[in-house]
Amino acid sequence: MKDEPQVASARILGGVGAVAHDGSLIDVPSSTQRRLLGILALEAPRSVRPERLASLLGVSSGAVRTTVARLRSSVGSVTLRRTANGYSLTCDVDAGCFCNAVARASGSTAPSPVLQEALMLWGGAPLEEFADEAWAHGEVLRLTELHDGAIDDFAELLVEARRSVDAVALLQRQVDGRPLRDRSQGLLIRALA
Repeated sequence: MKDEPQVASARILGGVGAVAHDGSLIDVPSSTQRRLLGILALEAPRSVRPERLASLLGVSSGAVRTTVARLRSSVGSVTLRRTANGYSLTCDVDAGCFCNAVARASGSTAPSPVLQEALMLWGGAPLEEFADEAWAHGEVLRLTELHDGAIDDFAELLVEARRSVDAVALLQRQVDGRPLRDRSQGLLIRALA
């Protein structure tokens, strides 16, 4: 019998996938399984009803059970659990860890290292493979805005600490990607001055 996978976290920042405790990526072979993992990760640790999963995945309830079984073979039954009213993930989710770090930074007396930790968790555009799908759209916008705000907050701390070279490098990338973001533009002007 094959050993059960040991999942440390689900990843939705960048490509949707799972990460083992040793840091290696766990293969989630089909887009339907990755879509299911993404949906469950957005809701974690809450359960998602099978009917809702069927609607979001665009499959029958029988196909949901099959997809869950296949995903469970990749991530393990400890990570993907059947609950009284649906299915849930029990592992950490990178987006949740990112949001928690940003929240900790806002209440911290020394926010710079906490924001730096949060930004290091950012693996790329949220749910990049599924970003245009209706179920993902709102969360993609929310997470992207939170990320952009964290970059601006960190850059402002760099400017205040007179680390203008670091601030300019960070803000130039931000402004190149989001040219209409006023706060980033203003911070870049301050950093250049």
